[in-house]
Amino acid sequence: MKKLLSLAFVASLFVLLDLYVFEVIKVLVRQPTWFFWAQVIFWSFNAMALAAFFMYHFTPIERIRPGWRNALVSSLLITYFAKFFVLVFLVLDDVRRLFTWGGDQVMALMDQEVNGKASDMTRSNLLAKAGVVAAAIPVGAMTYGVAVGAHDYRLVRKKIHIPGLPKSMEGLTIGQISDIHAGSLYSRKGVRKGVNRLLEAAPDMICFTGDLVNNRAEEIEHTFDIFEQIKAPLGVYSILGNHDYGDYARWPSAAAKQANLSLLKQTHEWLGWDLLLNENRMVQFGEHTLAIAGVENWGASSRMPKHGQLDTALAGTDTADVRLLLSHDPSHWSAQVVDHKLPVDLTLSGHTHGMQFGVHTKRVKWSPVQYHIKHWAGLYHADDQYLYVNRGFGFHGFPGRIGMPPEITILTLTGTPTDA
Repeated sequence: MKKLLSLAFVASLFVLLDLYVFEVIKVLVRQPTWFFWAQVIFWSFNAMALAAFFMYHFTPIERIRPGWRNALVSSLLITYFAKFFVLVFLVLDDVRRLFTWGGDQVMALMDQEVNGKASDMTRSNLLAKAGVVAAAIPVGAMTYGVAVGAHDYRLVRKKIHIPGLPKSMEGLTIGQISDIHAGSLYSRKGVRKGVNRLLEAAPDMICFTGDLVNNRAEEIEHTFDIFEQIKAPLGVYSILGNHDYGDYARWPSAAAKQANLSLLKQTHEWLGWDLLLNENRMVQFGEHTLAIAGVENWGASSRMPKHGQLDTALAGTDTADVRLLLSHDPSHWSAQVVDHKLPVDLTLSGHTHGMQFGVHTKRVKWSPVQYHIKHWAGLYHADDQYLYVNRGFGFHGFPGRIGMPPEITILTLTGTPTDA
């Protein structure tokens, strides 16, 4: 009952917002026939948006197909996000009208006429049009982000300078993908395009840095046959992310949640991926050794699970020439990895998605997420220790990406200093 009342309150706010925004229709559409159809379209669309809002909250998420779920979420976000832009101009117009009315009252008290006639208290046609134009910009951007940006996979190549790198490892290529979020993916064609880009790059090994699903192991079923094609000569290594533990879903019992986690771990094996659960693998390059360690999720935030055990994951790697660590949450790097008694040469992380919004070019790198997470995308270093944060393969929440395309990373190890 409490949830129903909360949703009803939110829905009431939506309706009030719709009534207010409808003022723009009244200003811009004067012809009676056009005004009638504008009302029909406006209120029909908003009624469907409200229905989608309640459906999304009362229908178990796993029962909604990814395509329909993403359509519901994107339509709600785009519709109401755009209305807030219109709202700004309506409020400005009301402030203008308020000052005009206040001026009229002052003049009336002074027994003077207001410019010889009553002031114009009607809404500004110019501000109404400006509101529509302002709303069209985010609508266009968000629509593009869903239709194109979600699967606009970018291949990013970086060279990582490892001092003293054995010649046998010179030029070793590591492919990285992260944050698949299979439960959100809705385009098999788009997913296949991304996987093909990774395979065409032909890295020596591939690392997946967590969040295979949103909550449930079964989410991978509709794209399993695509992801199982991911292979590499030196193997595919993977870890768990915060979403993989099922902490954000409702379970009938603790046993059901644990069974889901067990199934998810089994899924990594079925995919042919070597899941590292606070453990490591030693890969030989002649007389030299590369240690690949993987920790379970560990995040500095109090809200993030802390299953990672770095000491356990690195146990036995003291003889390795190079240490590679897979850790989903980049906050783990500065909190525990840097200055660890066994130095890690390169840590691979994901988690942030670059907030799926921002600008990421060679010259400009910005996203609102940077005000919350220090290391959020790209390459970072502390002395001779490196961290690379992948922007993610999939998406979660908003079913698209705006200016922050999904990423496939190819990292090349080199003993030669580089500015890359």
